[in-house]
Amino acid sequence: MPLPSKRLAKNPHFRLAVVSLLLYQVPFIAVTAFGALIAHYEYGATVALAQLSFTVFFLVSLVTRSMLVWRHPGEREGLMLRFSALLTFAGTLVLAVGHHLIFLFAAMILLGVPHGLVYPLAISTVARTIPPRDVPRANAAMSAATSAASVISPLILGEIASLLGYSAISLLTLVPIFVLGIWLFLLNPNRSRATNGVNNDPADPSKTLS
Repeated sequence: MPLPSKRLAKNPHFRLAVVSLLLYQVPFIAVTAFGALIAHYEYGATVALAQLSFTVFFLVSLVTRSMLVWRHPGEREGLMLRFSALLTFAGTLVLAVGHHLIFLFAAMILLGVPHGLVYPLAISTVARTIPPRDVPRANAAMSAATSAASVISPLILGEIASLLGYSAISLLTLVPIFVLGIWLFLLNPNRSRATNGVNNDPADPSKTLS
């Protein structure tokens, strides 16, 4: 029997969840750590308007998660995670190229949607497709991956800001989003489920991939 870590590494649904979380984590750190500075120096926003943009961001996220409670996408989680990746790229691009306050709020709206989608969908994907005995390890691995990104990203982004200015933060954040986005779209769990070490025995629903 493969070790638990190897079973997780071979599970395409787990890889989909981790890549989705990492893809969003970098722009999320950029927004939360440097968003107020970007709003002030690049958009000329007052403290009140900068705070209002964050209120819009988290309000959109709350509404999005409430919609998941009302109607979960079920087996279309992968499609929704890819949609979130596109919104993440679009929101970061708008934040990078815009200069009027309307672009700031538009970026916060676009980025608020994946903030509401990615984490619950990633957790749901893992819970639905990974054997129960491996779920705690999978959740711990996902948390460790996002925590590592949360520690490393501010250091790199802060250095970028000191060298190139705050506008460069959003532009260079597009690079990992683009790279991880390509990886995300290349992942096809349904096609590879038979060859990735996951039990597909219909007699055990907890180990069946839909």
